[in-house]
Amino acid sequence: MVWIKSAARFKNIIEFKRIGLHISWAVCRQAAIRMSPSSLLKDRKRNHESTQLV
Repeated sequence: MVWIKSAARFKNIIEFKRIGLHISWAVCRQAAIRMSPSSLLKDRKRNHESTQLV
């Protein structure tokens, strides 16, 4: 019983870390896009394509 609980908790931690990584990566990418206006248009187009895939 204890092992099942700890396994579930471990899985939740992995999921949380993965989500956290994804969020921080998205934030960093947005900041990089904002800092470089020359690549803004190109990145916006790529974002549009990736949102259509999801």
